[in-house]
Amino acid sequence: MRTSPMLDNSVNPGSRAARWLGPLVGAGAHRSRAALHCAVLACVALTLGWTGAAHADRVVVIGATGNTHQDALDDLTDAVSEAVRGLSHDAVSEAGAIDAVQQEVPEGANELRAVAEMNNAQWVVVPIVREAREDGYWITLRVGYVLENRVEEIDAEVLRAHEGARLMALLQALLRPEGLGDDVAQLAGADQTGRLAAEEAARRAQEAAEQAERDRLAAEQQAAEEREARERADFEGRERYGADKPMLFEVGLGVHPLLRAGSNGSGGTLGTFEALFGYAIGRTGLELRAGLDVYFGAAGGIALHGGAAYLASPFQRPLHLGAAVDLGFFHGLTGNRVPSFMVRAGALVVYHATSALYLEAQLPEITVLSANGGAVSLGLSVRLGTRF
Repeated sequence: MRTSPMLDNSVNPGSRAARWLGPLVGAGAHRSRAALHCAVLACVALTLGWTGAAHADRVVVIGATGNTHQDALDDLTDAVSEAVRGLSHDAVSEAGAIDAVQQEVPEGANELRAVAEMNNAQWVVVPIVREAREDGYWITLRVGYVLENRVEEIDAEVLRAHEGARLMALLQALLRPEGLGDDVAQLAGADQTGRLAAEEAARRAQEAAEQAERDRLAAEQQAAEEREARERADFEGRERYGADKPMLFEVGLGVHPLLRAGSNGSGGTLGTFEALFGYAIGRTGLELRAGLDVYFGAAGGIALHGGAAYLASPFQRPLHLGAAVDLGFFHGLTGNRVPSFMVRAGALVVYHATSALYLEAQLPEITVLSANGGAVSLGLSVRLGTRF
């Protein structure tokens, strides 16, 4: 902070006022009371007019200079001008006041007053950057006040997060007709207020980030819980085999290569035309079955059988897995016509293809016939059916 007088000789305003008041009082003795009142009112009006004009003083803002790049200097010039306007002054720029070759700025009272008079202004502000950092800068604000022949300076730190308020506080102390006051000691130097504000902003930003992270984790957890709940609900609501329509009717074909043909057999392969009827017991997956098979191929015959099947529903898709066991009698129509006891067992796969169509495969399927020393086949059956 520095204060220096203008180099020009100042005019004593007191003596000028005395010379003006002398004739005014002398003339008042010879004039009417009304004329005296008019003169007093005129003085009051002039005083009020001058006071009002002071609040809208024109301030010349010299283009900022200093140890940083031109874009930053231009931004600083704009920030200083904005702060001047924020203090209800009329800010005008004057980049031409800087020596383009030497990059010298006005310093003395005569130089500052010349700039002010060229712009019909009362104040000149010269911002000079001393040190620039990422988070702020150190600046010298030099201010010349023409009416009081005065030049004052403040060296201060300005943090970017607090730039606008900091510049307004510094300029408010400098752009006063009475000059710098006792508050300059608190304003000059490090930007403690801005640092506290930056720390507070950082703390709030950290808290906001932590809260955002907590909210994100909570939202993810809630979304996961909702997804799991939907999946559980979907799984609980999956199709259960035979739950809605207990009655089953199917027709199909089977292929059963003979592993053992019995004492009189010659081997080969049995084929079957199959018709099957079933009845599901609630949602248990159990189903009672009865069927009629017509054999052809290595031997011709008819088989009647009955049994049970169990089909689980482990997927959300209408795919059911299980097994079936049937007991029955086989009566040959060709070759050996001795009735045989029959046992059949196999794994089951059922797919609900459409609302009315079911596809069923039984494989591997083992069939044992008791006649003539026993015959054994290993094959598969494929059936199409519907439920009602």
